[in-house]
Amino acid sequence: MPNLHCFVIIFITSMNSKDFKYILVNDIKIAYTDKGSGKALLFIHGFASFSYTWQQLISLLPQNYRFITIDLKSFGYSEKICDDNLSPFDQAIIIKEFIRLLKLKNIIIIGHSMGGAVSAISLFDEEFRKKISALILIDSAGLFEKLPDFIDELSSLSPDNPILKIADPRALALHVLHQVFSDKEKVSERTLRVYSENLKSENYRKCIISAARQIGIANEKSFRKKLQEIKIPSVIIWGDNDKVISLSDAYLFRDDLKCELFIIDKCGHSPQEECPEKTAEIIIEFLNSLNKKDTSNPENINREAIHHLYHNNDKIRMRKIIDKWSFGSVLLMGIVKTLQFMRKIGFKVKEDGWRKICGTFLRNEQSKFMLATFRLNYYDGYPKPQTITEARTIIIKRLLDFLSKTPATHWSIRWSPFKTHRDLTYFTDIVEAEFSGDGKLRKLIPHFDNTRRSFPHLDQRIIKKVLRRFIIFFNYNESALKKDHIKAWFILRSLQFSAKQIRVSHAGRHELKLLIRRLVNASFITFEVIRETDKDQRLKKRLKTPNTKLSKHPGFGLLNIKCRLLEDLSECDIWVQYHHVPVDGLPMQEMMHSLKAELGDRGKIIYPPFHSIASKPEIIYFGNMLFRARIFIDFENFLKFRKFLNEKYVNQMHGQATVASLIIWGLSQRKFFRNIKFLFPVDTSVYNDFPQERSLGILSIRPVKFYNRRDPFEGFLNFQHEFNRRLFLTRIGKSETYEFFELVSLLHPSISYIFNKIFPGTIGEVIGTAGITILKDAEMFVSPSTEIQRHGFMAIGKMDNLTEDGKLIGAVNICGTRKQLHEYFLGLGNLTHNLPKMLGIPFEQ
Repeated sequence: MPNLHCFVIIFITSMNSKDFKYILVNDIKIAYTDKGSGKALLFIHGFASFSYTWQQLISLLPQNYRFITIDLKSFGYSEKICDDNLSPFDQAIIIKEFIRLLKLKNIIIIGHSMGGAVSAISLFDEEFRKKISALILIDSAGLFEKLPDFIDELSSLSPDNPILKIADPRALALHVLHQVFSDKEKVSERTLRVYSENLKSENYRKCIISAARQIGIANEKSFRKKLQEIKIPSVIIWGDNDKVISLSDAYLFRDDLKCELFIIDKCGHSPQEECPEKTAEIIIEFLNSLNKKDTSNPENINREAIHHLYHNNDKIRMRKIIDKWSFGSVLLMGIVKTLQFMRKIGFKVKEDGWRKICGTFLRNEQSKFMLATFRLNYYDGYPKPQTITEARTIIIKRLLDFLSKTPATHWSIRWSPFKTHRDLTYFTDIVEAEFSGDGKLRKLIPHFDNTRRSFPHLDQRIIKKVLRRFIIFFNYNESALKKDHIKAWFILRSLQFSAKQIRVSHAGRHELKLLIRRLVNASFITFEVIRETDKDQRLKKRLKTPNTKLSKHPGFGLLNIKCRLLEDLSECDIWVQYHHVPVDGLPMQEMMHSLKAELGDRGKIIYPPFHSIASKPEIIYFGNMLFRARIFIDFENFLKFRKFLNEKYVNQMHGQATVASLIIWGLSQRKFFRNIKFLFPVDTSVYNDFPQERSLGILSIRPVKFYNRRDPFEGFLNFQHEFNRRLFLTRIGKSETYEFFELVSLLHPSISYIFNKIFPGTIGEVIGTAGITILKDAEMFVSPSTEIQRHGFMAIGKMDNLTEDGKLIGAVNICGTRKQLHEYFLGLGNLTHNLPKMLGIPFEQ
């Protein structure tokens, strides 16, 4: 290592607003420092920090560099805007624009903690990556599976949150610094003074809480995949006693970036402040190594291929979204053109298009979807329960713990006349409910978030009174309350009104309001014991789709859980119904997979053979002339034929044949489906440079446009080629339907709602009137439905479930009218056995 004392030391005695320059970045006032000349080093601080964190380190680095520090949005001396755009992905957008405005090129980025995640995310952008010559990560965030306890503590609204509890800025600064320093004696008086002064700025505490809630990476798998694409020289520095982010994350970063890792002994989360000399030595050695070799920025071949593929496709032309013209579609196209002009002159999309569509058209009970996981070893680590009460206690305790660590489930819904909104929830509560056979609510047992203090000013008598009234209001049998959102609203308002009659203290009054809100926003769970002794009847009961009409979620919470226990209490199955407005299927299936891993797995469930009574079709009437059906299909020959196609005709198809495309093409051969436009949801996070939240795009296609009576296989090849083109463009957010959703999000939801009422078929003709969705790892996937998909909706989970007689089957769930169900049954049976014949090509099964 070089001798640090050979460098000129410049030590800034203090740092205040006078040391900063200011620049408007996306209309936000951003503070930064810019000193020196030469090759630029950009320093990006971590959570609850600011530019001061780099002061000592910069003073120890060679002074032939240009040192730039930035205070991220809402931190340090930058403008305090405590909104919902403080995630690492939002901050990465600020960084990229900041670099563009300063016209920086060939720079080295140094990121600490959250700043490390921001640095990495900014490099996911291929064009931006050309401006960066190297990356240095110091105790970087981005890969933790759950929020660090320190940040989770700061994100809560409970009285235990130190930001709310500790009024004195100096005491609060000391509390925070003690979390990040391994040796508390190294927290200098000067450091304490600077951080405490910063905490006094207006709205700073509120912004810290807001940022803490958004710091998580929703899609860790996509983050790591993108991280592996960064091919620039990198180095990682980590404190061996980091109590905020585990040292194991350092090794993950090292493996993904394929770079060297330096671990500093007896050092905490902020090596640049606690061990600046050692940190400087590592950085100087790295900078010297860069000067000894060509540091050109190699491009990622895969991203170039994707870029080439996109630019060899036609530009977006919105007229492609309409196949059949009518007065309604002409009017809709006029609205689309107007929205395109509005966006061109500066109107901005404030909400993801898919989420807004969900809030407008996927609001009711039928739009909810359901996932299941079987054979859970729920008492793993506990003595085997002897009673149903003990079993319920263990399950709820473990679910509370799991949900508290799963931010993707921290949502509730809020109704307005034309749209359902989603709101973050800050409590993980579960209410155990008991219903009668006709759907009457009999009993409620709340289990409140054990990480938060729960109603110290309310005694149990008051809480029980509220629960009794909740049950009365739920069972109130008024025809006007049959709509779910009206009933939930009625329960909430009735509870709030009746609470005014309860005599409590001033503090108790606030807790009473919070109690009611937490009850209606909680996750609800019901239990059922499978007592059938006959093996087939027991399996049939186990696989039976819960009739949620008889156990509805009575409020605004995201999750409605059904837990089935075997009579000997040896294992359980969990079904979860989700409201579609806050979340989508794929991230929730990943959540179910994590739940199974957390609770324990007793092995795969063996599905019934086709001749068994347990495998017979199941049909449930859901109201409004709609039925939900579940059937088992033998996909074995179908999957073999798909493999054959992909091995032999992949070039002619311009990619592989997907399960969805083959099913859509096969169904379209039936007269009922011939002229129908199909819809297929597509996860857009795979190629999205800023997957701060999982979202969906929609692929819509009308197979009949590609029919070729003389050569059916040629028609299929053209269809598959177009399907693959649309699939790719939808995944990267460049398809016509994706653009349509983004444009529609500029409209007030009342306009979309009223347009659909006046022209009920028009929007369906744009995005599809029959839907198919696939979650290939779902053990059971119950389909949602919307009023737009008037020709039904089908959901498919795993297609290779082993049966008792050694066959492979998949469960298919369909929502539609009785006639539509019949057509789906016949269509699926035909295509799984006769698809080669439909295409006119020989295939030996």
